[in-house]
Amino acid sequence: MDMQLDFESGFAPEDAQEVFENMIEEADDQLVERMEEAEQNIQKEAQQRSPVDTGNLRASWTGLTEARRGTIMTEVGNTASYAEFVERGTSKMSAQPMLRPAMDRELMALIRDIEQLVFRVAAQEGNA
Repeated sequence: MDMQLDFESGFAPEDAQEVFENMIEEADDQLVERMEEAEQNIQKEAQQRSPVDTGNLRASWTGLTEARRGTIMTEVGNTASYAEFVERGTSKMSAQPMLRPAMDRELMALIRDIEQLVFRVAAQEGNA
């Protein structure tokens, strides 16, 4: 018994490089925007979670998102010298996490959004 299956994808393998380059170019700006949004969300939540005495810790959160050479980097931190001790705790003071919970929450949303972006761009490219 012989069986033959024919499938035509409409996608020529020799066009793969161009298709992927178009997808990356199209998604790049959207990825940068989403990473900037993630930076702002993490910074805002970390500020809200910061204990307030003088207000210095809450006011010292900073963020930066940079895109260069195919890499997007987002950094959120605190310039107060004691921020790490509050975040992690010490032998005499329990931890009061500010940054880690904010990062964990935003990371899950970011992964979901990037997956959706990739599928959306791929679908648009497939319809082009």
